[in-house]
Amino acid sequence: MDAYWIPIRTALAVFPLLAAFLTFPYMIYQYRRYGAIPFLRTVILYSFLLYLLCMYFLVILPLPSIEAVAGQTGPTVQLLPFQFVRDFIRETKLDIMNPKTYLPALTQNCFLQVICNMVMFLPLGMYLRYYFRCGWGKTAVISFLVSLFFEFTQLSGLYGIYPRGYRLFDVDDLMLNTWGGMLGYAAAPLLAKLLPSREQLDQRAYLKGRAVTFCRRFAAFLLDWLLIGILLIMCMIAVPFLLPALIVVPGIIYALVIAGYFILIPWATDGYTPGKWICRIRITGKNERKPALYQYALRYGLLYFVLIPLPVIWVCGYIFEICTGYRERPRLLLHERISRTECVSTVGTITKDKQKHEKIWLLPA
Repeated sequence: MDAYWIPIRTALAVFPLLAAFLTFPYMIYQYRRYGAIPFLRTVILYSFLLYLLCMYFLVILPLPSIEAVAGQTGPTVQLLPFQFVRDFIRETKLDIMNPKTYLPALTQNCFLQVICNMVMFLPLGMYLRYYFRCGWGKTAVISFLVSLFFEFTQLSGLYGIYPRGYRLFDVDDLMLNTWGGMLGYAAAPLLAKLLPSREQLDQRAYLKGRAVTFCRRFAAFLLDWLLIGILLIMCMIAVPFLLPALIVVPGIIYALVIAGYFILIPWATDGYTPGKWICRIRITGKNERKPALYQYALRYGLLYFVLIPLPVIWVCGYIFEICTGYRERPRLLLHERISRTECVSTVGTITKDKQKHEKIWLLPA
């Protein structure tokens, strides 16, 4: 069992690091597509990522030493189809006429390895049909290509790290893995009975995306400042004399960035910064009217020159809300109330699916 437990344990150790690396891009994609990050969709996608990790490590682990691989002289490829049937007949003492030999034959490694090769790809077929909505042919092709990638990984000696393939490239594995994916495709309707359909997941995501959460706004905030950082670095590379200016007069540069990026751009684009546009958020005035230039200046002037530099004011503002009971618009922060602006979602909702076999109509937010 160690041959299986070590790869799975390694995948469980690597998964949090990979998930942390992919979380922000995943958040941005979900906000751009749906305007929300539903919990069940996230569980499904991250479980798929963990499953792929487990598959990959089951294929490559445990790693032998380079010296041990260099000393191997056995074959590296097996191109004879259905060799696993011949191995089963040769290595087991199965007697069709003697039922007592059935169970011992089915517990032999030559049989268990065949079953494991199929079972390992069974979840792939289920994911492809249930969540990714792949058809029979596409599922078969993807299952085959994933298996082929694993086999070439082994044949290449883990991409050249080893002097030769340390595991056998077996054409039977390609067949068994593909069959496993197709069995998963056939079993996917059972999973669909336990979980909401992909269309229902999309519907819930779009409905949830009509509200602008603080997490979504924070993601837009991080995107905006990431873009600002990239632009400043590019300017410093293109115009080297800007570096002393950034060091000597950072306050002036900061004010220019706020004025140009957060005041003029939203005013010119009807309420969008690049980060807000990506996250499907728009700034509006009262009754969703277009804010005036002074409202943008008041909004972002308060935010970036008062509230962010002086966090105590945030605390005092929330204490004021609690004491006065002024909480009927909990999404509005202090600088929004003073400037009489707010963030609204530009995400629609699904009534009918229009992609492929369905119809999707997006209603304006």
